[in-house]
Formats: sequence, C-alpha cells, structure tokens
Amino acid sequence: MKQQVIDKIIKIIKGYNIIEAVYLFGSQARNGSKENSDIDIALLIEDNYTGSFGEIKVKLYEDLTKNGLDNIDLVILNQASALLKYEVVKENCLIYKKNKFDAASYQSLTIRKYLDFEYYLKKNQQKFKERLLHG
Repeated sequence: MKQQVIDKIIKIIKGYNIIEAVYLFGSQARNGSKENSDIDIALLIEDNYTGSFGEIKVKLYEDLTKNGLDNIDLVILNQASALLKYEVVKENCLIYKKNKFDAASYQSLTIRKYLDFEYYLKKNQQKFKERLLHG
C-alpha cells in the first residue's frame, strides 16, 4: 500500500479525538495484498467514550469515502473478540496513536488475553471434531 493512502487515512482519523490508536491488519499489513484488496483498519476508541460505536463507524466511512477511500473495512477493537484483537496486534502495524497511548502495554495485554482464551478455543475445537467423527 502506498504511504500516501496511509497518510490520507491518518489525516482523517486525526479529526476524531476519541480514537486512541489505529492498526492496519490483514493482507495490506502483511504486504500480501493485490491491487483491488480492501484495507483492513482496526480502531481503538478511548475507554471513557459513552457514545455509539456504530455512529463512529458510519461517520468515519462517510469521511473516508468522501476522500476516495471506499475500499476500507473498519473494526472497532473495543467490541472485538480476543481472537480478532490478537490477529490485529500480531501484525504489529500501528499506523496512528495518540501520545498517551502505550502500544506495548496494549499489545502485551491483548496477547496474554488471547493465550488465556486459546486453551479453551482449542479444547472446544477438539470436542467439535470428535462429535463430527464419532456422532
């Protein structure tokens, strides 16, 4: 992805005071994207925000589209599962953060929560496989 696209995204994001951090993830973060690949963006909203996450997404989509960025998928990390949060931070592609945001602590906490969750996920997957195989 071209740096000018990231710069355009960041410029728009800066208009939202409630956004603490923005991660790029998926094929764009892994440099495995094709020309028509969408851009996966994960937003972390301030903890004290009491408004609607849906309204933020709609408004942000509108602003991005007005600026020619209509191939973007937005995820709000505050609402995401432990698995999705892990998928985002493991790419380690933070493209924007407020000065007070501690990216290392957030990443560490997210990975620890995922590893706690992973045990139960694998256990449930194994039980599901057994039920499929043995009825």
